[in-house]
Amino acid sequence: MQRLLYCLCLIHSLFYLHAASDSCNSTRSPKLGPTIVEKQSAIKDDLKIVSLGINTCPADVGVGNENCTIYSNFLCNRTIKQRLQIADAFFNVNKVEIAELKKRENTSASRSNMALDLYSTMSNLIGEAYHYDDLFSTVEQYLAKNIKLSLLHGHDLAYMSILCTSSDTTLRALIDARYILDPENHPDITITLQTLINTKVNSKHERRVLNSIINPITDLRPECGVNPALIQDQLKLIPRKDRDCKSTHEELLKFMTKASFDQIKAVDDEYRKQNHGATVLQQIENHCEGYVREAYRRIVYYAVDPFAYFADQVFNGINDPYHGFIENATSIVAYSRSEIDLKDIEAAFQIIYKRPVLDFLQDAKWNDPYQTLLYFPYRLYKGNT
Repeated sequence: MQRLLYCLCLIHSLFYLHAASDSCNSTRSPKLGPTIVEKQSAIKDDLKIVSLGINTCPADVGVGNENCTIYSNFLCNRTIKQRLQIADAFFNVNKVEIAELKKRENTSASRSNMALDLYSTMSNLIGEAYHYDDLFSTVEQYLAKNIKLSLLHGHDLAYMSILCTSSDTTLRALIDARYILDPENHPDITITLQTLINTKVNSKHERRVLNSIINPITDLRPECGVNPALIQDQLKLIPRKDRDCKSTHEELLKFMTKASFDQIKAVDDEYRKQNHGATVLQQIENHCEGYVREAYRRIVYYAVDPFAYFADQVFNGINDPYHGFIENATSIVAYSRSEIDLKDIEAAFQIIYKRPVLDFLQDAKWNDPYQTLLYFPYRLYKGNT
């Protein structure tokens, strides 16, 4: 409850962060764009739908009835900014009721009421997920939560995927976040991202790579830009034998963790020209090993073709028998890219796998109306455009 109180206090001054992924005009920029766009709406009308959802669709039921489906579709058709504005307006209209619900929460520890769920992650304290949290989080809050869950559970590399595909704006938000390890018993005890990595990542080589990515002292990866004067020297860093790809190779480490994705792509383009079509990614695959190879592979793949990278992540998630919980990939892509370039990712998916992503999701029963946490990503892929 202390965490909830903190969230309630912050709701009026919440700073809306937006992903700034590849915002410069480059060959890596989105061509098709988002699946979810902001459409004109009236807060008064939106509040009526929210009130209907709260009164007729308990959060522990999900979208298993008509009113829940209407409510869930409504939420997914709004942008993050609009959902947070709705939550703010709802709080202003229902202050007394929410205070009473908060008191009941103190005694019953129930988490089933959607009114409380509106506010459960609206702060920079990244704790455990409640039912509708993902829809009421900024992209950065959502990514931070998944970094924490991935590292704590230790069964996937979602944390690596997120960090290896993030640039300055997102990285700063992830670094500034404070991570709650035990929200039930110690909601006031938080740690930094660096401490979380150093505590939960066993490989010293992997820690070195990840800490370099998030170390602001030596600058963070810029959002975009190419410096042609650096390309020839950076070409010399590309591994040609196994010993060239250790995490102790400081210049290669700096290039991989600090260069813009545009710069890495420019180096890859030139490398192909000079090496009969051979790629930087091939050199990473052939001469790096372990977690260093995994991190560098993700960085280069994303730099060269961000849409194909995420399409592969989605495919791997869909084909996981646990509905995408390998790296939570299908959900992470849906929530974090729906207002940026999810249409481009879907187009890349169809080129690579010869079928629309929605067909795969249908086959995987991701739109099962009783599986709310799976239903939301499906709606985001489907979009409102």
